[in-house]
Amino acid sequence: MASCKCHLHGVADESLVRGSYDVSIRPEVAQIRDSIVEMRRHFHANPELSFFEKKTAEFAAARLRECGMEVEEGIKPGYGVVGVLEGGKPGPCIALRADLDALPIQEVNQTLSFRSKNDGVMHACGHDGHMAILLGVAQIVSQWQHSLRGSIKFIFQPAEENAHPTLGPYGGAHEMIAAGVLSTPTVQQIFGLHIWNYLPVGAVGVKAGPLMASCDTFRIHCKGRGGHGSAPHGSVDPILACTTLVGNIQSIVSRSHDPMVHAVVSVCSFQSGDPTAPNVIPETAELSGTVRTFSKHAQDLTEERLLALCRGIEASFGAELRLEYLRESPCVINAPEPAGLVEKAAQKVSATGVIADCMTMASEDMSFFLNAVPGCFFLIGSGGEGDQVLGHHTEDFDFHEDALLVGASVFVQLVEDLMVES
Repeated sequence: MASCKCHLHGVADESLVRGSYDVSIRPEVAQIRDSIVEMRRHFHANPELSFFEKKTAEFAAARLRECGMEVEEGIKPGYGVVGVLEGGKPGPCIALRADLDALPIQEVNQTLSFRSKNDGVMHACGHDGHMAILLGVAQIVSQWQHSLRGSIKFIFQPAEENAHPTLGPYGGAHEMIAAGVLSTPTVQQIFGLHIWNYLPVGAVGVKAGPLMASCDTFRIHCKGRGGHGSAPHGSVDPILACTTLVGNIQSIVSRSHDPMVHAVVSVCSFQSGDPTAPNVIPETAELSGTVRTFSKHAQDLTEERLLALCRGIEASFGAELRLEYLRESPCVINAPEPAGLVEKAAQKVSATGVIADCMTMASEDMSFFLNAVPGCFFLIGSGGEGDQVLGHHTEDFDFHEDALLVGASVFVQLVEDLMVES
């Protein structure tokens, strides 16, 4: 990524000013910059895994109460939080959403003053920033309460990163919707954002229609017959069967899908054998991976091809294979009107930084909210200086904190445009 260049008007600390994008930070956001950054660093230092975000949720709920909101805690799938800001004038209800959970990753940056205090757990995707942005926005717009037309729900969602077979097989958004989070009052539109290191600071990625891919997960269980490594003819080797299958899986996108169709199939885990027994051919092996597409036809075709490849491996090697295929979350699809509202707000913050060419094969369970009510999910550029991108879900992930101010400014501008009388 090229060096990020954006000038942030209204930011007191000029050491953070960079840029080819001319960004106008809302003055209310600039005034509480230190608070927003402090909250982000608190969340980063104290990460909690999906379905176990107890202290994170308590922190968010306490800050919402400080803003004078009615707050509900303990919403399915366990630690969901919703604060409601009732405006002083009649009008619609909109929702703003952030996610609470971190990832099972060991942070490696030992020089970071606010690095994770919890071994093996890390905010490696930007959710710490999402929460800090939304709490900063809550602090600002709660001061406008008497002039607001309608109400705002501030939704803090657990379990975006991972599903759980009993706690929430489709993740946190699906469970919160089932618990009624979009009713009483009924939400007419919903909005969310994602810190995005693949765009430079000052850029805002927003478009109507599909933005992020669907997410499917597959697991393949292979049962062979164990044996001694010196006598492989007496075994049915599940490692050989599955390594062949991994290679064959690569043909699904390259030879089964139309080249003009977006699709990704990645094998991300291969488990077999005992490293302390290097002369033993194991009895079983297991593969797991992810499928990303933008259409039901592509999902159907991928699942069909995976099953066919498994049957072929059975015939070739004599092993028994069982495919589990779970469609976890649909595509993120933005409705035209809400996307237009976000684009208009973003242009007031970053006149030259609004980018429509921003589709990604990443996935987000914000898609469930957008399937339930019209809304828009958008990307906030957070890439730092230099050519190296600190990728999401990596052990050295970090982002430039100027992005917090841009994201908060877009949200504040959106609320003003929608709900404050001019």
